[in-house]
Amino acid sequence: CNSRRSLRLAMPLPVTAEGQPLTFQYGKELSGVVLMRKSDKGADLDRGELRFGGAEARLPGRAGLRVAGRLSHADLSQWQTLFSGEKSGNAPKVNVAELDLKIDHGTAYGHRFDALRLHASRAFQGWRVEAFSEQLTGVLHLPDDEQSLTMDLAHLNLAGGGLTGDEERHAKNGSDPAQLPALKIHANRFQYGGVDLGRLQLTTSRREKGLHIQSLKLSSPELEVDIRGDWTLVKNGHTSSFDIKLKSSDLGATLLRLGYVDTIKGGEGTAEVIVFWPGPPQDFSTERLGGRLRLDIKNCRMLDIEPGACRLFGLLSLPALPRRLSLDFS
Repeated sequence: CNSRRSLRLAMPLPVTAEGQPLTFQYGKELSGVVLMRKSDKGADLDRGELRFGGAEARLPGRAGLRVAGRLSHADLSQWQTLFSGEKSGNAPKVNVAELDLKIDHGTAYGHRFDALRLHASRAFQGWRVEAFSEQLTGVLHLPDDEQSLTMDLAHLNLAGGGLTGDEERHAKNGSDPAQLPALKIHANRFQYGGVDLGRLQLTTSRREKGLHIQSLKLSSPELEVDIRGDWTLVKNGHTSSFDIKLKSSDLGATLLRLGYVDTIKGGEGTAEVIVFWPGPPQDFSTERLGGRLRLDIKNCRMLDIEPGACRLFGLLSLPALPRRLSLDFS
C-alpha cells in the first residue's frame, strides 16, 4: 500500500533499572507499548504488547511480548521466526509469550482459515494453540524440538483435489520426509474435499530415510479405512508405498458419501490394497501406480455399467495428509 501513515513514538529518558515504557502508534493499524529495562547491553524488553486493529495497546502483567487484536488478512507462516524466538538478522531476540488474534482471512503453509480466532501461549517445550475457524477447531501443541506435533480437534476441513501453491512448490523442491515432524492427530469430524469421512486418527513417526505412517484411520457409520505405509527419499528419488484396508457395511451409502449417486444399492464390501508409486504421496497418479487389489462385494445391486466401487481409489490421496498437516516444520 502506498498511502502514508504517521508513526508516533514516546519514551521517557533516561532508561532506568526500573524500566521505562515506550509507546508507539502506526496509523490506525497498529499500536504498541513495551517496557524497557536497563541492562549491561543498554536496554532490554521486559514486557509489552503489539495490538492490531485500532485499539490501544496495554502492558501485560507477565514478561514477554503479547501480540493481539484483529487483522483482515495474515500469512502466519511468515511469523515462524518471531514465534520460534530465533533472531532475524541483526534484530534483537524477542521473547513472544502470547498471541491473541482475530483474523478474517488467514493462511498458514498452504492452508486457508476463515474467521479464525487464535490464542497461543508458551507451554512446556513448545506452544499451546487454541484455534477456532470454519476449517479447524481444537487444540494444537507445537513442539520446540523433535517431539510429536499433536492436534486434538473437534473438526478439520481440508480442501481436496490438486495441490495448493505452497504444496506444489514443496513437491517441486523435493521436500525431505525425514525432516517432517512426527504427528499425533485426532479429529472428531474430518472433511476432505467436501466429503465427510467421519472420525480421523493419524499417527506418524520419523525414520532415517523418511516418514512412517503407523496408522491413519477413518471411521464413519458405514465406512472404516485403515492406512499404513512409508514415504521415503533415497538417491533415486521419492517413493511412496501403502497398505490400505477398507470395510463398508453399506457400499451404496459409502459411494453416496463420496459423491457418487445411483451407482450401487446396498451391499457389503471389503478392499485390501497394496500400492506404491514413484514420488511423494501428494504426487499420486493412476498412470504410475503399481500394486495389487483384492475386492469383495456381496448383497448389492449394480445400477451403473461402470464399477463404481473402483472409484474408491479417490481415497488414495489420503496418504498425503501427513505432509499437509505437518505445518511445514521442515
